[in-house]
Amino acid sequence: MPHVVLEYSDNLLDRPDLGRLLLEIHEALLATGAFARDDIKSRAIRHDTWAVADGAAGRGFVAVEVRILEGRSDEVKAAAADGVLAALERAFPESLARQPVGFSVEIRDMDRASYRRRRGPG
Repeated sequence: MPHVVLEYSDNLLDRPDLGRLLLEIHEALLATGAFARDDIKSRAIRHDTWAVADGAAGRGFVAVEVRILEGRSDEVKAAAADGVLAALERAFPESLARQPVGFSVEIRDMDRASYRRRRGPG
């Protein structure tokens, strides 16, 4: 944990290196001091079917959900959200400047009582 899910519309003008972007998001989370590198898991999902607002073809989105175990302060959550948003802005500058695109970051608490995990070697 944290679990990072980056979703984006397929019409964005930028084509960033998504692996690199996910690692930049990891760095933003690490900068809060609240998470360990080995615990962060992330993935990116491209959507080819979606609608934003009136459904106009030029509209797009990038949405990041970060799920963390409950108990982190609002300050840590805000710092994490700000860092992730800054990483998105660096990765998609042309889209942000030239098309009606919305970026969002949501930090969600996961219930400690019901969360389970198992790790393999390494």
